[in-house]
Amino acid sequence: MQMKKTIKMTMKDIDTGRKKVLDNARDLVQDAQILLAKRRYARAFFLAQIAVEELGKYIMLISCAMQVAYGNVDWQDFWKRFRHHKEKITNLVHSEYFFFSDEPPVEYINKILELAKTQEEVKLLALYADYDGKTFSKPIEEIDKTTAEQAVALAKRRVNWIKEYDKKIIGTDALYRLTKEKVEEFYKRIGITEFIER
Repeated sequence: MQMKKTIKMTMKDIDTGRKKVLDNARDLVQDAQILLAKRRYARAFFLAQIAVEELGKYIMLISCAMQVAYGNVDWQDFWKRFRHHKEKITNLVHSEYFFFSDEPPVEYINKILELAKTQEEVKLLALYADYDGKTFSKPIEEIDKTTAEQAVALAKRRVNWIKEYDKKIIGTDALYRLTKEKVEEFYKRIGITEFIER
């Protein structure tokens, strides 16, 4: 679907979007589980990766809501990132590191970028026949049962984590209660000043 890259969203649009991408991520994991049961490992793996990208879109939408509340949105940049596969993966993995890792951001940012690149490459192996310079392979030869099971299980855990976050933190009206002051307070609490100084 083509759309203008400068189109703006209201907080209501963002709130609707975060619910729909989260629902879609859950649905994709359920579809991946069906494929797994049918031993369609490559396609199950692929759908698990797409579910992860949808969760990355969820993170982008929450961040966008904070920017809307602050009155500081670069819509062209937002839509460019929203349609970029590696950006979506990077957003989710960055959030996981932020919440669950003891490493300082400087040390894990390069790991995140490398992981996003690798995930994108493997995702494509699960969908397309490819040539490695010596021989052609098809997805079923690249993705085995164990790899698919691990990917689907991880995607399911990630969906459950985001669902729990959404239920406890966002709820039914948290985005509508966002203000510039609350955004500044949040970023100061986590030690980031760049966002509020722009």
